[in-house]
Amino acid sequence: MLVPGWVCPYCGRDCSPIEGPPCTHFFLADGEFGWRFTPAAEHLHDAAFFRHPSLFRDLLYHDNVCRQHLILRRALYEKSLEVYAFTDRPEAAIAAFQTAIR
Repeated sequence: MLVPGWVCPYCGRDCSPIEGPPCTHFFLADGEFGWRFTPAAEHLHDAAFFRHPSLFRDLLYHDNVCRQHLILRRALYEKSLEVYAFTDRPEAAIAAFQTAIR
């Protein structure tokens, strides 16, 4: 059975915006209608955006050091594609992004 992308791979919680607050493993969601962040991920996005508007997205999808701390899952809402990022080590994920943004 295919598990929707908004379901946490660590705890199985539905982290879609419809179901309320996400679990502690949720890091961010990137979709056609914008971003949804944890406070730490939002701070990283803002810092990266200051350096270059596409830097955060490039790190999220293409940087091996940043990606090693995240599980990315695709979710399709009607005709809108979103990507959910989950981590069981948020401190390591944050540190990897901070290093890459410098």
